[in-house]
Amino acid sequence: MPEPDVLKGASPVLKGERGSNAPYLPATLKAECVYQHKFTDKEQAALIVFEYIETWYNRKRLHSALGYLSPEEFGRNLNKQNIAA
Repeated sequence: MPEPDVLKGASPVLKGERGSNAPYLPATLKAECVYQHKFTDKEQAALIVFEYIETWYNRKRLHSALGYLSPEEFGRNLNKQNIAA
């Protein structure tokens, strides 16, 4: 698995800093991932944030642009429409 670059060029949230170094992250990501961990180094922060984004935030979160469906649901509906057409 390639090294995640999520925090490349930015300071990670380290123990005792509670989000002060990650103002560019969306509030949801901070509340559901960043604030739930005490990172000991950049590599750990990058890996945990990368895993959160790739396994939940991007795939299962409801998106207003997709009619408040998750990308997985939207994709299934699109496939059903294509098959029916």
